[in-house]
Amino acid sequence: MVLVMFGFGILMVGSLWVYFEFQTRPFRDLTTALSEEFPEARPLVQGGQAKLHDEEHPLLLRILVTVPFNPQEEESEFEQSVNRIQELAQAHQDLSPYQQLEIHLIQRIPEQEPVTRTITIDL
Repeated sequence: MVLVMFGFGILMVGSLWVYFEFQTRPFRDLTTALSEEFPEARPLVQGGQAKLHDEEHPLLLRILVTVPFNPQEEESEFEQSVNRIQELAQAHQDLSPYQQLEIHLIQRIPEQEPVTRTITIDL
């Protein structure tokens, strides 16, 4: 029974590692570049389609970045951040398979709802 439990644990850890590897490897360079450019940003990069096999939903690259400013109120900082994120995406990611770039800037305020602003750029 103990060997079965060890085997099950090893199987679960292996499964999580494989899943993590397949989900993050294509975006790892861009995620690293965003982390270096925006300290404490906790970037998340995802690519794909909202609904599979539905041609109405374009293939998109989604980037979420935590910022220290309010993205809804500070227009100049929002535009500078979006432009820099777009430059990093072009430099570190092959954008040819994607039709849209979706950038989410999030300000996380302790014990309050996060302030979010999103922009979608056609590629």
